[in-house]
Amino acid sequence: MVKDGVDLLVIDASRSFEELESSFELILVTLSHAFNLKPKQAAALLTNNNQYLVTACIKGAKGTNFEPILAWYSALNKNCMALADLLYFEANQLPLTAF
Repeated sequence: MVKDGVDLLVIDASRSFEELESSFELILVTLSHAFNLKPKQAAALLTNNNQYLVTACIKGAKGTNFEPILAWYSALNKNCMALADLLYFEANQLPLTAF
């Protein structure tokens, strides 16, 4: 069953990616690791239509530092099957009227 929501205050960023229960958790944990942030801080990168994350991808984090971006892309690439499995599971849990 798809979780109703994700509690940003209780996400354990030290869990392995295979243990995460939603695609949103996986995105937050990979962002947390790459940018060395708490999950709640990583979620802030996704506010304002992802404006902060898009800016970091284009200009780098804190100026011209692209290491966190490259680390995040690498983490997503290494865990793309876990992400795909979560997305598939979540899509199959949606009511048919959602499409």
